[in-house]
Amino acid sequence: MSSMIPKPRARASRTSSSDEALAELTGHPIGSRLITVERVRVLNGRALILDRSYFLADAVPGLTAEVAERSIYDYLEGVLGMVIETSKRTITVERACAHDAELLDIEGVDYLAVMRSQTFDSQGLMFEYTESRHRPDTFCFHDTATRSRL
Repeated sequence: MSSMIPKPRARASRTSSSDEALAELTGHPIGSRLITVERVRVLNGRALILDRSYFLADAVPGLTAEVAERSIYDYLEGVLGMVIETSKRTITVERACAHDAELLDIEGVDYLAVMRSQTFDSQGLMFEYTESRHRPDTFCFHDTATRSRL
């Protein structure tokens, strides 16, 4: 599967203001204007990954569902000139919910691999929080850790 890239289908794109619950979930400050993008990633005709991303609206002007259908990062880096520096990720295994069952092909699967990411630009601004929900039989995580001496 490593040579196959899932194609995203953007389901929704909307702008809202971060309330207390959303601020706690995402790490974005209360009152921040956020663009929420929900994408289903399809591989070989199967909906395998559900992404829900919250972007700081001021950091990503012009981000639309149409952009999300192609590549958000190509847009951010190529069109807006953003330098994406780093991402903090947490991976858990969680029970699938009704929303997952509605959008993903998860027949016979009770649990999903869930990756939560906070992504920062070169100025240290966290511009994105994403929760990606993956079928466990198609999920693989590779990591390289480099230790620097102080």
